[in-house]
Amino acid sequence: MEVLPLPASCQRRFRTSERPGWPVGDHVPLANRTDAELRNVFAVLRHPRSRVVSGFHFLDGYRHLNATTEEICAFTQARHEAHVSLGAQVKYVTGQADAHWDNNYVIAPEYLGEPSEDLVEEACARVHQFAFVGLNEHYNATLCLFHAMFGGPLHPIEYHQVRKGEYGGKGRFREVDCGDTADAQLYSCRHPQQSTTH
Repeated sequence: MEVLPLPASCQRRFRTSERPGWPVGDHVPLANRTDAELRNVFAVLRHPRSRVVSGFHFLDGYRHLNATTEEICAFTQARHEAHVSLGAQVKYVTGQADAHWDNNYVIAPEYLGEPSEDLVEEACARVHQFAFVGLNEHYNATLCLFHAMFGGPLHPIEYHQVRKGEYGGKGRFREVDCGDTADAQLYSCRHPQQSTTH
């Protein structure tokens, strides 16, 4: 995989290498972050139905590629991993997750269950402060918008899928609804930048 330099326009605004505790490209709960720190966050949100289908196949080891909606939902509702946990993205954005790679992103017991409406509103307000919000299901548009906002050339490698999964059911997620209303609300929160993409 090619490693690209951060464009100068980004280096001046976002000093990732000088921000200890701010991993790049990881799933990090945003706990105890100031408003100023939130304005340095780049995020890509994923549709909750897409996340649960992908999470099911990842956690199931890609053994049941033709699983029904009922099978997927029954499996995921019994799991505590953030891949499939209800409201996981709301929990991450508000810092209510305490999940880390070394435990496969298992949501801590005190944060299990559907997030409250107040927490969803807080997550939406936080997303509005982020420097950039992309949508996984609109990846190409996300790339274009990022470069339009922050400069730098658009490299072909950015369109390359470097971690292609084994599940080939692209688009199937639209029919799988396991009731994740919290993350669905977060996904629908309009970030100020999104008016340029719709």
